[in-house]
Amino acid sequence: MLSRLVEEDFGKRNETSRWFKADVHDSLVVDKERNVFYWNSRDLSGDVYAYLVNVRGWSSQKAKEYVENNYQNFPFLKRVESVVTYPKLVNTFFVNGLNQRDYFYSRGLLDKTIDHFLLGYFDGWATIPIFEDGVFKNFQLRRDNPKQIKAYYRGVGQLLFNVDILKYVSEVFMVEGTIDALILIQNGLPAIAPCSGVLQPKYFHRFYKIKRINILFDNDRAGYEEAVKTAKMLGEERCYIYLFQDFGEKYDPVDFFRDGNTLDNLLKLVYNSSKKVYQLDYLQKGKG
Repeated sequence: MLSRLVEEDFGKRNETSRWFKADVHDSLVVDKERNVFYWNSRDLSGDVYAYLVNVRGWSSQKAKEYVENNYQNFPFLKRVESVVTYPKLVNTFFVNGLNQRDYFYSRGLLDKTIDHFLLGYFDGWATIPIFEDGVFKNFQLRRDNPKQIKAYYRGVGQLLFNVDILKYVSEVFMVEGTIDALILIQNGLPAIAPCSGVLQPKYFHRFYKIKRINILFDNDRAGYEEAVKTAKMLGEERCYIYLFQDFGEKYDPVDFFRDGNTLDNLLKLVYNSSKKVYQLDYLQKGKG
């Protein structure tokens, strides 16, 4: 059963009577005899329940129900309750923000984009609702004075903004922030953004059919390091990194379009100047 789940997510290669190896991530193997997986490069391991929660990103309850329906006498850890959200707030905050759009306007977002993504306002915060598989999961809250970004509901965990686009495309643009993703989407590109930190393993399987991943992080040391980590996690050969090296410190996609550049300008830079991880490492060492 565990081997089938891994094959669905990442394909398979080199299967023996006991061992099963994933195609996309060759450090992910399954011991069929013990029915456990080991993902050495991610420091993850465990049974089918651990795989569903830590790799697929399922809730504890959903994973428990799946295992109960497919396994007998499976030992469970203490049940963890899911965070309860209130989807009607999406429309409430959107209506609240009809005359409170300065945060989004200052980033170059147009009314059509704000309306489409139901961007809103709540108690001094710009609100961005995050959906997954069409279901509301959380709000990202943002403001300038003081500058801060946080989640509305605690305990939900990392989310990937616009994750559902991965079902329909073979190439995607990954950026650091939700506003960066929105500005790229507004200009016609399929874009996604982790809502906090480096992409977590629970989303890896969603990239299985993506052939090219363009990573456009901010032009600073943190952006460089996160871009390299992300590419190594998702597969170095299909990841192309462009960090706006020819522009100012901390420059990002919002700055690029706010400065009057066009989509054609961006695509020329991405396709002509982006680098793979080993090329960035070489350039970085060359500066040292």
